[in-house]
Amino acid sequence: MKMFIFATFFAIVTTTTCLITSAPSQAELLPQHSHVENSVNKKLLQESSSVDVVYSTETYSHIEYQKKTSTTDSTEPTFPEHVIVRPTATPFGTCQMVKGTFQRGTGKGYCGIVLKLSPSAALNLAAMDSLKIEGTFSGRWRLALADRPYHLRDENLPTDCTLGLYGASLDLAPHIQKLDLTRVISLVLLLDSLEGTAAVERIKFSRSSVVANKKPDAIWIWNNRAIAGHEQEVVERLTSLSIKQVYLQIDDYPGRLLPFVAVAKKKGIAVWALDGDPEYVRHPEALLRRIRKVADLIHSTSEPNFSGFQVDIEPYLNKDFALKREQYLATYLELLDNLKKQGDLPLSVVVPFWFDSMYVGGTSLLQKVIEIADELVVMSYRTDPAELLAVARTELGLAEKLSKPVRLGIELGRIPDERHIELVPAVGQGEISLGGMLWKKKADYTVSGNRISFRNRKLELPGYMATPIPFRSFDGWVLHSYEELDGIK
Repeated sequence: MKMFIFATFFAIVTTTTCLITSAPSQAELLPQHSHVENSVNKKLLQESSSVDVVYSTETYSHIEYQKKTSTTDSTEPTFPEHVIVRPTATPFGTCQMVKGTFQRGTGKGYCGIVLKLSPSAALNLAAMDSLKIEGTFSGRWRLALADRPYHLRDENLPTDCTLGLYGASLDLAPHIQKLDLTRVISLVLLLDSLEGTAAVERIKFSRSSVVANKKPDAIWIWNNRAIAGHEQEVVERLTSLSIKQVYLQIDDYPGRLLPFVAVAKKKGIAVWALDGDPEYVRHPEALLRRIRKVADLIHSTSEPNFSGFQVDIEPYLNKDFALKREQYLATYLELLDNLKKQGDLPLSVVVPFWFDSMYVGGTSLLQKVIEIADELVVMSYRTDPAELLAVARTELGLAEKLSKPVRLGIELGRIPDERHIELVPAVGQGEISLGGMLWKKKADYTVSGNRISFRNRKLELPGYMATPIPFRSFDGWVLHSYEELDGIK
């Protein structure tokens, strides 16, 4: 009897603890899967190397498509100094390695050495001032550089820098018009003499310890109707915050804002006309009309007036941007150039910090924008000073070399936490079905709103704005925006 009871108990235990686990549902793998599926653009999905599914406060928001590209990515050097010890060196032409040094071999033709700067990608040198190559050299070696376009053509850009016995230094700024400093792949040593040897020990890229003087700060005002009849009150508020520049949203009647401009000018505050919309890339007529009206106001009266025109277009917010990226960006540059010519007044351009990763026709979009603009404003919305410098130093470095001022944006508004689920195409069996394709999860992370905005950290703002920015191009901060000033002392 006891044995029967034991056997029965054992059978019960084994049958109740041996459970079959079912595969997780699509909704478990990808929250709100049906909503995501219904919003998918299948054409964009098929052309994407990855997709980022974004949730705002746990609610599905949108998909960001990363288009497949053959562009070589850039790696960020250590800042403010990046050292490469005994770089990978490859001889070409008649050069050859003999007992640990490079020298000209037999035969006629070029003798050179390619020094690779990164194992798998280009190196972003926009924030660096100079390079120094060290080693032991004899003969006449001339230094050349190759960015990605030069590299693809198997060419390089020679400089007038000749190496001495122990190397040489080179200022990078003079070469910005002919070289994409955001994607430098290699240094090249060219032997111009009949004989010579080269033993390269290290390459050092560095940034001088320059700190820009503290500049007056600026602010955006989007709701121009709210200041009508309250000009004095608004200006007093701005003066209490030491604001010296305002970007004021205009409409088709910019002249009605001149009373505010006059009051602001009396307090030493410059007012720029502001306008922008992603639709302007496709339909720029309203924007062109408005900049002409502002230009006419400035040129037709000696009364206090606008100091310039700022555009905040953000073409990437168009839904089909990922599908027509090259077309949109080329049109965007044409529009900026047209605005500059038609307005005949100072032009300020607002850009996201990640514009340094965009290219048009193989050339840097960011550099093209800086060349057109009289001022660059970067939406560098970060609350950690180290992270701010990391995301904005390419813009600051390029602008410094092109002698253009840069303002950095500070977010004051409410920014919700965002969850990002990054998916990549599955090879073989995938776990997530989306748009008729199989995907697997590459990353799942949350970006805190406190990382981007000072909405809940306003007491920390004065200390943050005292952060030394080691670039001569830095021209002050821009607060986003007047409508979010509650709680700022």
